Amino acid sequence: MVIDIADFSFTHDKAPKESPQWINAYLPDRSYKGGSALEDLIKHLVSDFVVKLNDIETKTNFDYLFNMSDPEIREEALVLFQEIEGLKKILQEL
Repeated sequence: MVIDIADFSFTHDKAPKESPQWINAYLPDRSYKGGSALEDLIKHLVSDFVVKLNDIETKTNFDYLFNMSDPEIREEALVLFQEIEGLKKILQEL
């Protein structure tokens, strides 16, 4: 089966320009109320990222890694834990 690309139209001029749903289908555009759709999107992405960092932190058995006999593993686990905590703190301040 061959599909000719000429059969498809890729113009965006049919989309309503005032539609609040064009930034992100899951986040309404609050700009008409003085808000910022971009700010909402960033907050949403940051929130998701913090949740994922929390998941990584809970799924990783840091207590086990901190108590390993190999000092390199202990040090790497400590650095990783501190980096995760630092990232979460920075993201939550945004």
